[in-house]
Amino acid sequence: MHRGQGNKIQIPKWGFAFLSLSGIIAAAYLAGDGWLGWLVTGWLTVACLAGWGLGWSIYNFSESEKSRSEYRDHRRSGEIWLWLVISVSTLALACWRLGELPVRLLPAITLFVAANALLNRSGLIAGLIRGTGAGTFTLLGWVSVRQSIFHLQDTPVWFLTGFLVLWLTGSELIQRGLELKQENTDCVTQVMFDWARIFQMLSIAPLFFLGQMKAMGVIFGIALFFMLVVSESQHRSLQSRKAMVDQKQITVTILLIGTLLLVASLFGKVV
Repeated sequence: MHRGQGNKIQIPKWGFAFLSLSGIIAAAYLAGDGWLGWLVTGWLTVACLAGWGLGWSIYNFSESEKSRSEYRDHRRSGEIWLWLVISVSTLALACWRLGELPVRLLPAITLFVAANALLNRSGLIAGLIRGTGAGTFTLLGWVSVRQSIFHLQDTPVWFLTGFLVLWLTGSELIQRGLELKQENTDCVTQVMFDWARIFQMLSIAPLFFLGQMKAMGVIFGIALFFMLVVSESQHRSLQSRKAMVDQKQITVTILLIGTLLLVASLFGKVV
């Protein structure tokens, strides 16, 4: 956890990356109604890592452009350019190996990765962008197995995408609320926290419909219940704890939600 300049609060992006990876694995597993082959799993992992590397490269390149006066900054820009080319090439190769539809998703994936890397503030718009980016990766996991996306049988992946969009939007609203909390704007802060609570509670609804379509069992229901418990615990802590503790709470919550999403998807049909 770290602070930006001024009152800006940032949550580590690897938390969002973990939730995106959870969405990819869950979508691929649900698309095949079982464990997918190691080849598909490997290329999906490569695509996810390449996307993370692309975002890292874009972010660092934008930062290096702000201070190009020193020689080491010029040299670092060259290294970042190299990683940028490698990441784009690797992502394109992974999508090509996964099939025709993954290749068509490549421009959208690249666009949202760049948008996420260049975001410099939190809030509703940032949450929608991050959520849509995670949802695009989720679609990649689905089409890599089914090679379709707009048929009736593809509805579960759209429910899964809806969950990620709503949940990450709520997380960004919480982050914005913490920034406003440091500025002592308590009234606006409470509004942000309330809207974050609404978004994250509503995010459970798409998972409920997904469970109905895929005939999930008790484990899936228990996982959804614990998602609600984790969410409620987070929002209760926001009312009383200090901002720094709240930041840690958000990161832990994201990791727990990603883990519960994997459990619900991979073991939902076991019991």
